[in-house]
Amino acid sequence: MKIINLIISLIICISALTSCSGNSGNEAVPQNVIDVEYVDMMNAYHSNEVQGDNLYKGKTVRIKAIVESVTKSLGDIDVMLVGNAQCKLKEGQSSKAATLKNGDWVTIQGRCSGLFLGTALFGDCEIIQ
Repeated sequence: MKIINLIISLIICISALTSCSGNSGNEAVPQNVIDVEYVDMMNAYHSNEVQGDNLYKGKTVRIKAIVESVTKSLGDIDVMLVGNAQCKLKEGQSSKAATLKNGDWVTIQGRCSGLFLGTALFGDCEIIQ
């Protein structure tokens, strides 16, 4: 009986450890999303843009950064992040965007389009928190 209890306890511990996502937010990151430190991603791009593209371009990433500004142009809402990143929000994000202020920390998930003139571009973005 002790062996059965030990095996059950071991299974519970293993399943609890493998279900952890490793991110610091409250929401789990989906498997097809790269959870990356914003500084690390930008350092990869600035040290070697080809390597940065290989790691992130065309992929969905989740980053946490500081809001520089929130703008609206031709119906599109852009969140600019400190450190040269432009996040074009997908439809339905205007109420969340309206709550952001310059200097706020924000977690954004979107598709990386690479660098353009030193600015990291992201599309189909959504504000996670």
